[in-house]
Amino acid sequence: MKRSNVLFILPVVLALFLFFFFPLEEIIRYSFTNARLFEKGYSYTLINYKMIFTDPDFLHSLKITVIFVIFSVIGQVGLGLLLGLLFYRMENIGLRYFSLVTRTVIVSAWVLPGVAIGIMWKLMFSDFQFGIVNYFLSHFVFHKPTMISFLSNARNALIIVTVSNIWRGLAFSMLLQYAALKQVPKELYEVASLDGANKLQRFFFITLPCISQQLLINITIATISTFNVFDAILSLTRGGPGKSTEVLSLMVYRSVFSNTDLSYGSAVGVILLIINLLISLMYLRIIFRKEVRA
Repeated sequence: MKRSNVLFILPVVLALFLFFFFPLEEIIRYSFTNARLFEKGYSYTLINYKMIFTDPDFLHSLKITVIFVIFSVIGQVGLGLLLGLLFYRMENIGLRYFSLVTRTVIVSAWVLPGVAIGIMWKLMFSDFQFGIVNYFLSHFVFHKPTMISFLSNARNALIIVTVSNIWRGLAFSMLLQYAALKQVPKELYEVASLDGANKLQRFFFITLPCISQQLLINITIATISTFNVFDAILSLTRGGPGKSTEVLSLMVYRSVFSNTDLSYGSAVGVILLIINLLISLMYLRIIFRKEVRA
C-alpha cells in the first residue's frame, strides 16, 4: 500500500480506535473485574457472569426488553409497510404532492432527539390534570375531573413506552418500504391482473417477495436500534414505575451511575453487545443464503 493511501485512512483508523475499539475493550475488561465507579483498585474475577443469569433484576429487565423489542419491531415494520403502500397508492392516483407533504410530516418524528420525544410523551400522558390526554378526557369526554394512571401503572407505562418507540421509528420503516415498493416492476402487476389475480394475491405473491430483502434489513435495523433505546425511556419513565420499563440499556446506566457498580454494568453491556452481534450474524447468514441461491 502506498504511503499516501496510509496517510489518507490514518485519521479514520485513529477515530475508530479512540471512539470504538478502545471503549469496547475497556467495557469487556471491566466486566471481568469487581471495579466500582469512584473507588481505586480492583481485581479480576468472573463473579459478574456467575451471578448475572441468576439475578432477578437482570432476568426481569431482559424480559421487559424482549417484550419491548418484539412489539416495537412489529409495530414499526408493519405500520411502516402500510404507510409505504398508502403513499405508493396515493402517487399512482395523482396525489403526489399530498403524499410528499404527509411523508415530510411523518419524517419529522424521526429527526427529533430521543430526550425531546420522551419529554413530549411524558407531557401528553402525565397522570396529573395538566397531562394533555387527561385534560382532554376531563373536558371533552367525561366532562368531569379525570386522572387515568398512564405512567404510574406498570402495564400502561410499558404500553406507552412501546407506542412512543413505534412512533419514533415509524418514519424510517416507512421510507425504506416506500423506496422498495417503487422498485417493484409495474409490469408484474399488469401481467398478474391479466391472469385474474386480485389485490390480495398480487400483494402476497408479487409485492412481498420483491421487497423481502428490504423487509429483512428493516427488521434487523429496527431490532438492533430498539435493543439499544435509552434516551427516550430515560426522559419518559426513567425505567419506572418501579422497574417495569427498565430495559437492559437503562439497567447498564443504573448499575454504573446509580449503584456505582462499574463491573456489573459493564457485564450487562457485554450481554447486550452479544445479543446485537447474534442478530447481525443471523441477518448476514440469511442474506448470504439468498445470494447463493440467486
